Amino acid sequence: MGKRLRLRGGYATRDFRRTIFFLTVTVLIAAGSVFLFAELAERGGSFIRPGELLSAAQEVLRAPQRPFVFRGGAAEAGGGPSSLPVPLQSPSDAFASEALAPGRAALFPGPPPEDADAPEVSAKAAVLLDAASGRVLYAREPHARLPMASLTKIMTAIVALEATSDPEEVVTVSPNAEGVEGSSIYLRAGDKIPLRDLLYGLMLRSGNDAAMAVAEHVGGSVEGFSFLMNEKAAWLGLTDTHFVNPHGLDAEGHYASAYDLAVLSRYAMENPTFREIVGTRVYRPRVTPSGHGNSEAVWTNKNKLLVTYEGAEGIKTAYTDRAGRGLAASAVRDGRRLIAVVLNAPDDWNDVAKLFDYGFSRFPQTPIVRKGEVYTGVRGSYVALADLAYPLRPEEVPRIGLFVQEAEFGPFRPNAFLKVYLGQEAIGSVPLAPLMGDAGRVVSPEHRP
Repeated sequence: MGKRLRLRGGYATRDFRRTIFFLTVTVLIAAGSVFLFAELAERGGSFIRPGELLSAAQEVLRAPQRPFVFRGGAAEAGGGPSSLPVPLQSPSDAFASEALAPGRAALFPGPPPEDADAPEVSAKAAVLLDAASGRVLYAREPHARLPMASLTKIMTAIVALEATSDPEEVVTVSPNAEGVEGSSIYLRAGDKIPLRDLLYGLMLRSGNDAAMAVAEHVGGSVEGFSFLMNEKAAWLGLTDTHFVNPHGLDAEGHYASAYDLAVLSRYAMENPTFREIVGTRVYRPRVTPSGHGNSEAVWTNKNKLLVTYEGAEGIKTAYTDRAGRGLAASAVRDGRRLIAVVLNAPDDWNDVAKLFDYGFSRFPQTPIVRKGEVYTGVRGSYVALADLAYPLRPEEVPRIGLFVQEAEFGPFRPNAFLKVYLGQEAIGSVPLAPLMGDAGRVVSPEHRP
């Protein structure tokens, strides 16, 4: 009997120990949860459902911990939210390395302050955009909703290119396409033309018949293709743009802003096939449209900047009676691309040339962060993993501010970014890695650009 009691006593002791262990773990988890929720509440958090706990915890851990702030060459310890610049939306918003995403247009920095050196242009609306950063270098009525005429075809081309995996696929021309008024590549109903040829006719000769043939082939109808165009505009964050046709002939509800068209052009120029098409001076289609009769078709690009302006890459010309003259253009100098758009511009060629000259000369690409530089935060030192440069007027350089944002996701797993500001405006972010040893060049305030 005694042996039996001892066995039972042994089992009872082990059960008691297990109970104490699990109670201890439960108390620790509860205490940690209370601390987490208290911290979230202190940071302005609200009630969190169980499924949201992980993301909420990550939000707390990502918060900056009194980072050091650099202000135009002077360093100070951050003393709380009032001493910090307005933060970027997320560490992944680094403009120099990411593709465009839905709504990205809204993240681009706005126009710079008035500049006495800015050129006079004839355009009712104009925008000059730095393609790498998205910074607006010049703006006149950038968000005015105006007729865009054949600048519509930029969207027509990019939607068609992204909708097909084979630009060589054959398009059968409908009677609707043959009958479109205005500029033409002389398509006839029943013609069977490779999509690639149609896109060259669209962008070099501004063929409205080509636009209609492409739209019906890709979207099934003008209405279906216009829906695709507007979906793409929404994805790009083009809030002052709406399409009702693929060619740009004047129509109610068909409009765009100079800024939106600059953002669209910037996006389109990232597509190699689009870039090749708009930069071509002369093209001979492999299948000549029937309207040419027995003569061979030779299409010369209407964008004369390809000949008259060094570094011009083309994009699109435009004109209707209602819209007036319009032009979207791209130019590259020393590896740097600028995008210019002018609407209702009687002197469009000179307007764009002056804007390009102004942008390249007045806003040099200024190095701000160099890969390998070392930055010190509260928790340690970090090495910059990338370069970051930004178009700045010389007098803007002292307004550049930097600070290290740190967070820890676990033991020995620091996560840090160097945030870059122009005044109170976020302009970029560079990932940082923990400094191991004494490698790298330590940056002190006097070494700032």
